[in-house]
Amino acid sequence: MIVKRNFDVRKVFWNIRYEVFSSLFVSVVIYTLHIFQVLEASLPFSIVSILGSALAIFIAFRNQIICIFCQAKKYTKPCRLEY
Repeated sequence: MIVKRNFDVRKVFWNIRYEVFSSLFVSVVIYTLHIFQVLEASLPFSIVSILGSALAIFIAFRNQIICIFCQAKKYTKPCRLEY
């Protein structure tokens, strides 16, 4: 994956604005319904812990692979990856 070193946060936010606003809207609606006791909403801890563990493992392996690739790139000639 090729990523620019410097990226503009405004451009990133502009690309994800619909997702951010829709998530914010749903969160505010559920929070308001919960405060006025119209809806009893709860999230089981097991779901949060399993998703958190899976995300941590995914990020750890991804960072390790990127570090290995960057270290190998220092000591070898540039090569083209072909699929």
